[in-house]
Amino acid sequence: MREKKTVLNGVSGRFQSGELTAIMGPSGAGKSSLLNILTGYTTHGVKGTLAFGSSGSTNRKLCSYILQEDYLQPLFTVHEIMLMACDLKVSSDSLNRSEKLRLVDKILDTLHLSYCKQTRCGSLSGGQRKRLSIALELIDNPPILFLDEPTTGLDSSSSLYTIKLLQGLAREGRTIVCTIHQPSATVYEMFDHVYVLAEGHCVYQGSALNTVPYLRSVGLHCPAYHNAADYLLEVTNKEYGNFTKALAKAATDPSWRLAPLVDRLGGGGGGVPAALPPCPPAYDSNHNDAIYQGHRKEVAVVVPLVGPADQLPCKMADQSQRRPSEFAKLLILMKRSNIQLYRDWTVTHLKLFVHIVCAIVIGLLFGDSGINATKSISNVASFMVHILYLWYTTVMPGVLKYPYEMNILKKESFNRWYKIRTYFVASMLTSLPVQVSFRWGFVLKLRL
Repeated sequence: MREKKTVLNGVSGRFQSGELTAIMGPSGAGKSSLLNILTGYTTHGVKGTLAFGSSGSTNRKLCSYILQEDYLQPLFTVHEIMLMACDLKVSSDSLNRSEKLRLVDKILDTLHLSYCKQTRCGSLSGGQRKRLSIALELIDNPPILFLDEPTTGLDSSSSLYTIKLLQGLAREGRTIVCTIHQPSATVYEMFDHVYVLAEGHCVYQGSALNTVPYLRSVGLHCPAYHNAADYLLEVTNKEYGNFTKALAKAATDPSWRLAPLVDRLGGGGGGVPAALPPCPPAYDSNHNDAIYQGHRKEVAVVVPLVGPADQLPCKMADQSQRRPSEFAKLLILMKRSNIQLYRDWTVTHLKLFVHIVCAIVIGLLFGDSGINATKSISNVASFMVHILYLWYTTVMPGVLKYPYEMNILKKESFNRWYKIRTYFVASMLTSLPVQVSFRWGFVLKLRL
């Protein structure tokens, strides 16, 4: 029997609104496991409580999850994919077409994507793709945003720009939580709250600017001109000895997440915080009043977790007043699939050309087979060739398409853009007329 491993051991914390939080730690510390639990990606083998907002709600519909890889439809422009996402997320009863256009333009302006709104997603740079992934989830204005390694694959300039963008979004009152691996000193100091894991334990939760005083309080002295984030990860990797238990005990002090503290060991103030952090602004609910009216004062995540055990409770609140119906989503997905079929020349133009060429070649090879009883072997061969050709040319588009779009499907369905069955019905209804017309074209050309 496979032995179970405890990845997270009694960790707890609070992620507040108006703050940009970074989950850090060495490889295998449990960063991704914690993020997957918070987002609902992992529900089995976990025991604990998870609450959103001051009311203690367990409704994950208030959250959006942006994956590490930016899976986007490459054949659509930035403006087109934003409009389709807006149609899938916001019903026409809530916002009309002109209001949706203004909303999309506002989000693109905020994320500095207006200059490339007519560029296809397949031609975007890494930083533009990351900002577009964030923009797609901002359409329904979620108060809580989770990101998995948002700076992976980006250069230092793009990484800094992305973190500045997230910091600005947090200042509007959102709760933004991301995992990050070994940030630069400039990027590290931009985080309002840092949550560090090591061996399944929380070894620090507090302000990024309090990292050096915190380490000094347990006898660890960060060298001058040394990146505090690098030194913290070196300590968690036990390069200076095993301080995990001491750090886990010291991390329970809630005062470290306040504004930078006066040096506790230097006697300047006796460890009293120099100043309290400014209160975060109220959550901007400019187009989400119906959903988030009860979550404007504070949106926080309280997470005491222990693994492995039972499934986390997850009660979903009704959000039907904001979302379009599944039938409306079906029509939108069918429209999207039709545009894909038209723009992907390998699925339509090339396939039609192959059908015509193969019909001519097969017709020349078998001649009058099928109507001449003296050519029994040729009749059987002709029958088998036609069946196999039509069968495989029908199956192969799906075999090639679905694995390619599986990551996009998982991302969009997990963030509640649409249900999986709606996607497959739309795909089948769109491809069926194309397949039938191509088959008739093959048969007619063969008869001629």
